[in-house]
Amino acid sequence: LRLDVFSVIGKPVDMNILLEQLNRLFVKKYNSDIFQ
Repeated sequence: LRLDVFSVIGKPVDMNILLEQLNRLFVKKYNSDIFQ
């Protein structure tokens, strides 16, 4: 999973999508949900 943070800088960002990607990354990395 690649998270292009710099590609969204200066553009309108859907925070829900961004948080979902971050959450998915944490679940994959640490096998735990950080948004419980």
